[in-house]
Amino acid sequence: MSVLLLNGDYTALDTISVERAMILLLTQKVEILHAKVDRFIRTINDKFPFPEVVKLKFFVYVRRRELVPTKKNIMQRDKNTCQYCGSSKHLTIDHVMPVSRGGENTWKNMVTACFSCNNKKGCRTPEEADMKLMSKPGRPTQLHVLKDYSRSNNLESWEDYIFAGN
Repeated sequence: MSVLLLNGDYTALDTISVERAMILLLTQKVEILHAKVDRFIRTINDKFPFPEVVKLKFFVYVRRRELVPTKKNIMQRDKNTCQYCGSSKHLTIDHVMPVSRGGENTWKNMVTACFSCNNKKGCRTPEEADMKLMSKPGRPTQLHVLKDYSRSNNLESWEDYIFAGN
């Protein structure tokens, strides 16, 4: 279970572990905005609400780091679904423009594909293999990653902070 960490201005920064959230809470660096109603963290002397969303008590300037196109991140972006047939079994990574023909390891050139579709496509482009991509590959933002995580884990308490304006 991850905790949504907000900056002092309520913008989403990242997710952190419950343990990290508790350390920040005990050192008085964050405040809990949303907690699970029926869960608690108990110590010998105290009982704390189980955090879902915490906010830093101060604003920190954070340089946004670029998400790297790893296998895990590509599959997460594509929702663990083959981008050619929609299957969710035997998944791998396919290069839209094959590496053997100059294709690179970039967000726009890598998609999730099942083993069968990847083999069918081979060292051809989707057009040459007469295969159509379900969605155009691109670089996800940190906000997209947080939205996908909150949806897949039914974290309604995050909605006010990461779905605003979208």
